Amino acid sequence: PFLKQPRPAGARVCSASQRAVAHLAVLPDIEAAMLRGVALAVLSVVGMVGATAEVHGAKVALFALSPIQTHGAGLALRCGADNGAGLHNMGRFLHLQKGWSLLHWLHRRGRASIAGCLQSAAQGGGDVKRKNIAVHVTRSAETAQRKRHPWLFESDIRRLSHEGNPGDVAVVFDSKKQYLSVGLYDPYSPIRVRVLHHNEKASIDADLVSNRVRQAAMARDGVLPADTDGFRVINGENDGLGGLVVDRYGNTLVAKFYTSAWLVWIETLTHALVDTMGAERVVMLMSRQMQKLPPSVLMGYSHGCILHGPPLPDGVLTFVECGITFECDPIRGQKTGFFLDQRENRMRVEKISKGMSVLNVFSYTGGFSLYAARGGASQVTSVDISTPATEAAMRNFGLNQDLPAAGGRTVGQCRH
Repeated sequence: PFLKQPRPAGARVCSASQRAVAHLAVLPDIEAAMLRGVALAVLSVVGMVGATAEVHGAKVALFALSPIQTHGAGLALRCGADNGAGLHNMGRFLHLQKGWSLLHWLHRRGRASIAGCLQSAAQGGGDVKRKNIAVHVTRSAETAQRKRHPWLFESDIRRLSHEGNPGDVAVVFDSKKQYLSVGLYDPYSPIRVRVLHHNEKASIDADLVSNRVRQAAMARDGVLPADTDGFRVINGENDGLGGLVVDRYGNTLVAKFYTSAWLVWIETLTHALVDTMGAERVVMLMSRQMQKLPPSVLMGYSHGCILHGPPLPDGVLTFVECGITFECDPIRGQKTGFFLDQRENRMRVEKISKGMSVLNVFSYTGGFSLYAARGGASQVTSVDISTPATEAAMRNFGLNQDLPAAGGRTVGQCRH
């Protein structure tokens, strides 16, 4: 019935979406009901039905039926009727709260033909194309780019070839229209472009992103301390992936995004992380600035959503650093749940704490305190304004009560 509706003049039609909707005719009633909301969303993007019908149908179909409890299906696709990026983003937007995408669910139910149609649309199939943005910069920005600066600020840009969407590829040129660099565009950040490659021309695609993830993993191979499964996997610009930090806690990867430019690349990143790191779970965090963006920009993703794997058990993870066991709360905690970048400083404190009385101010969950205790401190006092943090510090001490400490003692013998 949807396909029989007259198409408004000038509206786009994507053959991938038409094929997906056509499959509804052969589905059992319950599956057809569930997918009807998706069909309405697709057709809203290409301008064939109104936003109201799309939102209502999607909410009914996607919220009412388990096994698919979706996250945030207010469906920002309603703003995509005249936006070519809307259909491209569709598959990434329809992301399930428990880590399953609609496409995966369809494959598991033996509906690979429908999944393929939707995936084709989501990956830029049909008539929808994403255009690169030509970015012409100021003289001072030219100098910075030649020195391989990883950012372009809003004030660095003289003009754009056209207004872009988050995640569009931005090609940077000097005043003589000579190529300088290429990166990802973010119209919602003062840092308009996160530069991924300088000087020589390069394609920003899934291969480049996957290679950067693999290179980051190789750089850490063989350099970590013994008995450590909590460490930084990707360190933003230092690993050629500006605006993205990924920390590992045991079998879980926590990815924190500082720019909406990565949103359309999340599936590529997730697959690369899982394939390279062998993680059981990938959790998505957002910077505070990103969390303030409208749902239509966030494509259904949210702070704390699961990109891959099972839900977090009670929201808490445990990991080991240099033989000390810690718990962390990636969603409600600081940073990604723990200050992994302070490992070497904690190790130094351990070496100078034997027989000492140690005061740890702004202690968070007691990382430095535990290292001091293992170093043979007679007493450690942890001070923090956050009650949940100090409670976590006490639990961390409990996890390590029997851990051997300097001077023939145990961690539990240190007064805390």
